Amino acid sequence: MTLLRPGSILFLFFWIAPAVAQDWKSSLRSLPSFDLKGVEIDAPVGAVVRASPSLEAEILREIDGPLVVKATNYVEIGTERFYLTADARDLMFEDKPTYWVSIPGTGRAEFIATTTHATLVKRETRDFFKTGPQTAEVYEETVSLSPLTQWGREYRRAEVDFRLPAKVVSFRPVPESGWELILTVYPAFESNVDRIPGPAPEFYGEPYQALITRPVQREVRLQGTEGAGTLANLMLPGTVWAAAFSEGRLQELRIGWHDLEPPFEVSRLSPPQVRQGETLGFRFRVNRLLDEPAVIEVTPDLITGVDMTVYDMIAELGGAPGEYSDEDFETYLHQLWNITVGHDQLVRVVAPLLEGRGAAGMLELETLGLGPGFEEELKALDELAKTSAPALEAPESADWFSIRDRKLGPVPSGQRGAESTF
Repeated sequence: MTLLRPGSILFLFFWIAPAVAQDWKSSLRSLPSFDLKGVEIDAPVGAVVRASPSLEAEILREIDGPLVVKATNYVEIGTERFYLTADARDLMFEDKPTYWVSIPGTGRAEFIATTTHATLVKRETRDFFKTGPQTAEVYEETVSLSPLTQWGREYRRAEVDFRLPAKVVSFRPVPESGWELILTVYPAFESNVDRIPGPAPEFYGEPYQALITRPVQREVRLQGTEGAGTLANLMLPGTVWAAAFSEGRLQELRIGWHDLEPPFEVSRLSPPQVRQGETLGFRFRVNRLLDEPAVIEVTPDLITGVDMTVYDMIAELGGAPGEYSDEDFETYLHQLWNITVGHDQLVRVVAPLLEGRGAAGMLELETLGLGPGFEEELKALDELAKTSAPALEAPESADWFSIRDRKLGPVPSGQRGAESTF
């Protein structure tokens, strides 16, 4: 097992007692990450290592905090989550006795306790591309969000639980480079089905499962300590971002063609114009909800790639379609740019490298009783997801060029970041 402390790595090796029960296997869930070692979760008061996923299980080791746990999988029992590290997961794959890590002192248990777990609300027939008509079980859950999240050095990282569409209502700087963002949040009509209790659904066959994640709050606030000038250019009123929540707290905002996982109802970005120099700058046209498109300009802190970050490949993005290129594909590819802002308050431009994923179909919108304005915006979200952002006007300055006319070129070393995450 590998646990990380600030500035050091602690390796722990010990004999593992056989687990008493194996009924947790059907409820095992994954934590998606491009890091094969897993997702980093802050453990402020330490961690407890057990022989099986139960509070009554034998304690193998107690480790003082603060430290960082890297987890790849989990089992949720009641209001407690038990995590597998990469080493523990590999033992399970080898059919050997494994061990489990629980993390006390976080807000996870309180968040789970205030969540109305997913319950079946209806069954419907859906026509799938590969399998034809299938019976879909539609579940619904209600989640409570933190009214205020504060980003900065004290932010406690945890796994992403779900993503919701979130519209920028207002952004305002506060003294000494701080800022406050107000967002309207909407239900995710195609949420992560791993949140449905019980055995994990099969990929094919009946019944197919779908999940609606419905927030209790209609509005949340986000406060930060750095980058107010850069963020003011990005957080335009009416733009819709995919808001990643962790224990009800905002952990990341993403805008663009969000095809890594639901939701898909976010503002689209046009193919960018680029300014080269010691740093790369980008200019996009962006769709807005029930408003005219706008132009955003950003010099990102970091530039990464979807799925994998290979900077030689990123440098070759763009330019006029070549002899063996498909112009329609080039048009599609350049709609897949993303911008993310994380709890570290760094702005990342995410360049498209791969294609081929399709978006799941939207569930039929039902009357939600949330007021006419909110209902109108919900219906408009579906249209927003289907409409590409208009192209930018021709550059007015020789400092800028269109990604459709020239290749991006080398990414400056100071803007090279770690691989993009889900």
